[in-house]
Amino acid sequence: MTKLHNVLLGATGLALILAATPMTAAAQSQPAAASTVEEVVVTARKRAESLLDVPMSVSAFSGEQLRAAGVKSANDLYGRAPGLYFSNAGAAAPTSDFVYLSFRGVGANAGQEPAAGVFIDGMYQPQLGFDIGFLDLAQLEVLRGPQGTLFGRNTEAGALNLVTRKPDQDLHVRLEGEAARFDAWRLFGAVSGPLSDKVAAGISAEHADGDGFTYNPATGKPQSPTRRSSVRGALRFTPTDQLDIVLSADATRRKGNEIAFGAPLECHCYAVYADNDQTDTKDTSGVQLNIDWKFGPGLTLTSITGLRKAKSDIGFDFDGTPTGQQPTTANGVTGSTVAPGPVTFGGMFQRLRLNQTFKSQELRLAGDDGRFTWLIGLYGFKQDQHQVRDFDVGAGVAHDPAVAYLIPLYIREDFTNDRKGWAAFGQASWRPADRVELTGGLRWSDESVDIGGQRVRNIVQLENAHPTFFALAGDKDFSNLSSMVSIRYDLTPSVKPYFTISQGWKAGGYNRFPSTAAAALPYDSESSVNYELGLKGSFLDRRLTANLAAFHIDISDQQLLTVTPDASGVPVTTITNAGKSKSQGVEAELSLAASQGLRLSLAGGYTRARYVHFLQCAAANVCISRDGDPFEYTPELTGTAAIDYQRPLGGAWTLEAHADYRYVGGSLAPNGSFLAALGEEIKVPAYRRANLRVSAVHDRLKLTGYVENLFDTYDYTVVQGASFFPTGPGQTFVQPLAPRTVGVVISYQF
Repeated sequence: MTKLHNVLLGATGLALILAATPMTAAAQSQPAAASTVEEVVVTARKRAESLLDVPMSVSAFSGEQLRAAGVKSANDLYGRAPGLYFSNAGAAAPTSDFVYLSFRGVGANAGQEPAAGVFIDGMYQPQLGFDIGFLDLAQLEVLRGPQGTLFGRNTEAGALNLVTRKPDQDLHVRLEGEAARFDAWRLFGAVSGPLSDKVAAGISAEHADGDGFTYNPATGKPQSPTRRSSVRGALRFTPTDQLDIVLSADATRRKGNEIAFGAPLECHCYAVYADNDQTDTKDTSGVQLNIDWKFGPGLTLTSITGLRKAKSDIGFDFDGTPTGQQPTTANGVTGSTVAPGPVTFGGMFQRLRLNQTFKSQELRLAGDDGRFTWLIGLYGFKQDQHQVRDFDVGAGVAHDPAVAYLIPLYIREDFTNDRKGWAAFGQASWRPADRVELTGGLRWSDESVDIGGQRVRNIVQLENAHPTFFALAGDKDFSNLSSMVSIRYDLTPSVKPYFTISQGWKAGGYNRFPSTAAAALPYDSESSVNYELGLKGSFLDRRLTANLAAFHIDISDQQLLTVTPDASGVPVTTITNAGKSKSQGVEAELSLAASQGLRLSLAGGYTRARYVHFLQCAAANVCISRDGDPFEYTPELTGTAAIDYQRPLGGAWTLEAHADYRYVGGSLAPNGSFLAALGEEIKVPAYRRANLRVSAVHDRLKLTGYVENLFDTYDYTVVQGASFFPTGPGQTFVQPLAPRTVGVVISYQF
């Protein structure tokens, strides 16, 4: 498979080079429009402009491109967008509620808040429920590097900017039906159009259902079935050409079972053993009001008001193997609200219920007189989060003698972690000469965190008479001033190098799972300085576009999640700050219109992220130096080679084909076993995924067949050791990616 990977990438690269060579005179006589790469317009800097004019590393995908490639969520972007990946909280909570996006290694360790922001129509999406599906997008932009002088919520690593399709005065209808392996099916519908000459409305809805690709040998049933229903509506009012008001609302409900710990690594299979049948649920919803008022020459006032809610209830087998269910009854703590009386428990199970409410308001004023473009903004938010956790290890659980004294035990927690803040930001670009653009920006951020709650823990053999109990309360403020400067020089109207220096910041907070009141001490803010040298260009009569960037990032007080034992010897997750870290690398995106109907694309990135100074410590002042170690969840090399092809078939039918080959390099994951050595890690191997989609198009009808994971490789992204077992054969688990999947899609649109 490695040879095939090299051959495919090499062949695509050779095709790019050959197709980019000078054309013959006969070929040059053909109209340039016959085979050119279309201009990409983005709103990365809060104004519509050509991607070539933006002095930052940006990947842009239209809604049509996303559908042609089968991209349905952020998970499908790994490898396609250079530098973009994810991190996971590991064995402490290996579920979707604890997945964070990272860019260039920044944000590669899951803390309390993400370092990369997700925005839908300009509104920040809180971490819980950020993975909303791409329901009806007009465009998606991946912005790498800090964006705090442009976006309301600071984005130290970067931003995922999703732009939905706005209803207008034209009637638009799109209907889709899909069926695939594992009894999966999906129905989608979207309609928008005018209600009057000043009012337009739109609604889109989707329902997806399937058994999932994992199974439970113990129950003989699918282990990860999924069911998702989503709806989004928008009402647009344009009383004048200068005023645009859009009110939108959405809701998503997901039910099923998450893979969580996953399958045993040694079997290279999709068998997931679980002792519980709890159905996981996650509900997200929101309402948003966007107002754009062009009240003067080159002046625009923008208001974005939003409310989002998310609620999840997820349980999982905490050791990944069938265990004895012998029940144990242990004392509670009189006067507590989480365990006021005896608690009966068994097996090895964790259930986590999260509720999150997020409110925000953003005001921006922007101006443009041709040579001077500016933006100033104010932003405020309030986020309330309520977390309830039950963690049980029953007497019947097999365990290593070294930790026999810890079993049985239970934990009951009920914590709140509320955050609020405000920011003032601005950015201005000046063109002192036709070929030069100078840009500068500032941001002031202020955030405060308030925590409270209770926790009861009972290690029956040690503390049944007096279970460990504490009530938690605390608050902490964080603030920061950050800036950015850049210069772009136009060598020609279509070749534009740039250099940017930007500062990023992420506020501190409190440990999410404290074992004692002392363990809830706050961790500090994280900050970074980013240096980026890039070039954007269009060549060969617009047949070839190139976006190239090299970056170096210095990170201070990096927030890192680690597992360390408390004073009783019970391992707990904590968030600490590394002294210094750095990340550096290069990124490239090439797109070539090789001939009429044939487009070749290459995207790739190399990231080398290392701790410069990090002393990782456990209880009793046991510490190890992690200086020089690579970041976890940060593959060094990622890339995609893609081919898009169109040709007439005759009889008004057209053939459309898309093939891509994604590569995600190997990385490291923390060993989540509570018996692992301090700082111990597990290797996650590289994976390669080939996908193919072929469509026949007749006017408004499109028939598509697809194969995902064409070569049926066994790949996985998350590795973890069993919690109370030493790492070894049968005690390492992975979250596998789907095997080969074949499906069909029928769509109709006008």
